[in-house]
Amino acid sequence: MMKLLDWPGRAHGFAPHFHTEFFISVTLRGVCDFECEGLQFSAGAGQISIIPPFHVHAARCGEGTLYKGVYLDGPWMRRWLPGGDDRWNGCWRAPHVIDGGELADRLTQAFAHADETAISSVASMILRNDARFVAGARSSVAWRSRAMHWMQTFAFEPCSIEKTAARMAMTGQGFARAFRRNFGVTAVFFRKQLRLHAAEELLLQHISPAMTAASSGFSDQAHLHRELKATRGVSPTNYARYYHMIG
Repeated sequence: MMKLLDWPGRAHGFAPHFHTEFFISVTLRGVCDFECEGLQFSAGAGQISIIPPFHVHAARCGEGTLYKGVYLDGPWMRRWLPGGDDRWNGCWRAPHVIDGGELADRLTQAFAHADETAISSVASMILRNDARFVAGARSSVAWRSRAMHWMQTFAFEPCSIEKTAARMAMTGQGFARAFRRNFGVTAVFFRKQLRLHAAEELLLQHISPAMTAASSGFSDQAHLHRELKATRGVSPTNYARYYHMIG
């Protein structure tokens, strides 16, 4: 199973966010503008965008811009990219754009047929050639792994960050500082992204927006609507029109 995005050509600005998966897209028409870690870059027609997991980025596309993308999760990475699921041993090269050429043509064709095997084959070639993994210090790896485990455990509960800090044997302020130092974002921002990811999975299962909001840690359906619209460009009601699963 893999999740695809088929952007329909509406102009939209995507607020800063990250994905828990690799995201690879090909621009078919128009231009997609990105901003990540103080850098700006654009993907025009025939170019491929590569956004590794957990890199915070913002994006904007103008009216008429068409692009298709795929989200590649941990199980996919274990199968198609040996060692690729070991995401906490360091970090991936920052998001970037490449001139797609033949790979862009093949990826476009695979998207057109919703061919999971063909998409995986092209995506794995792209990542093997253009994604670079940077190892991290052993002590940092251990701390981040523990913090991530407890953040995921408590993400949908009240006082989740305070509970995570307690499990890490730290004060709330100490944990907040250490989290930002290790992950580059605040714990509150990170938790929101985990909640959004969980909400997306529920919406793809055709769970109602109200039930999705309640199950993924949002205060109500309106709260989920605001966050999803800002970072994914669509409302909970319309989510499955643009994002869908194949396989």
